Amino acid sequence: MAWPAAALGQATPRGYAVSSDHAIVVAKHALVKHGFTVIRIEKDGATTVLFYRPAHESRAEGYGPPRRLVIRRVGAYLVFDQTPPEVLIEIDLRLNFP
Repeated sequence: MAWPAAALGQATPRGYAVSSDHAIVVAKHALVKHGFTVIRIEKDGATTVLFYRPAHESRAEGYGPPRRLVIRRVGAYLVFDQTPPEVLIEIDLRLNFP
C-alpha cells in the first residue's frame, strides 16, 4: 500500500504570494495565539527566522527550549519551514482568507 507523501512528512511546502512583512506579522500572530512567545526575528536577505519558545503547562517550570520558524522566498512565493502543524494551519487560514 502506498502512503501519500503528506502522511510521511515528505509533502512539498506550500508557497504564498504575499509580502515578507505580512508573512512575519501573520506568523507572529499565529505563534502567540497558540501559546508561544516570540523571542526575536532575524532577517538575512530572502530568509527570515523567527525564534520562539513554547510555554510549559506548569507556569512554575518557565519556558521550553528555543525553536525556529523559517520563512524563505522560493521564486515569487514565501515558504514556511520548521513550523508546528497547528501554527501552519493558522497561517494558511490567515493568508488564504484575509
